Amino acid sequence: MSKAKKGSKENPITSQDLENIANKVLGIDFEKRDYSITEAAIKDDFCNYSFEVVKGIGIGDKASIKGKAGTIKESLRKAFTKFNVHLAFMDDVFKNSNIEIEDIDKLHDDEHTSLYSVTGFKINGGDENESIILVGNKYISSGGRITLETPKIFIHEHSGYKWYNELKQAADIARNEVAKYKEGNYIPVVEDEDAVDPAQLTMCFSAEETEDDLSDFKMAAVK
Repeated sequence: MSKAKKGSKENPITSQDLENIANKVLGIDFEKRDYSITEAAIKDDFCNYSFEVVKGIGIGDKASIKGKAGTIKESLRKAFTKFNVHLAFMDDVFKNSNIEIEDIDKLHDDEHTSLYSVTGFKINGGDENESIILVGNKYISSGGRITLETPKIFIHEHSGYKWYNELKQAADIARNEVAKYKEGNYIPVVEDEDAVDPAQLTMCFSAEETEDDLSDFKMAAVK
């Protein structure tokens, strides 16, 4: 018996199908990868990340990597900034400022949002109970920044977080950018060829030793 056409009563389109369609429009196709990014953090323009093998050989294996081969590109930096408004919302900055929100995506450039900077995220759970923790900081009027970490925020249709769909999309984009970083989409670190190798042997002579102790080298010089 042939399978019913997708979108029919017998085979309806699910929320996961809609998510997959939206991701492909954004240029994200997780199905092509045999691993999933579970955690990432930007530090000194490098990206540290963790991933889990989700299919094929080594399924279930996990690894954490400190990115040292290259610095992040602007696309990865911008992906992380999409989290800022959610960290601001979770910190009640809009609520305490009596700001009514109709569309959180319109507040990415708001002055309140600019106080926040997300530098990392952690993904937990699977498709049915996926959640995210945002890690970042907030500028305070007395000067400097304080570190913030949200509790788990569920990013599925049964979430208690009003803007879970927008946060889910931001998470998908960020994870895709981190995956691309893992795959080599970064600015390579170029080593200075003129830099002195600390392992290289260096010979030093005092002024008193120069004439007598270097006589052998003079005699051995090619004329």
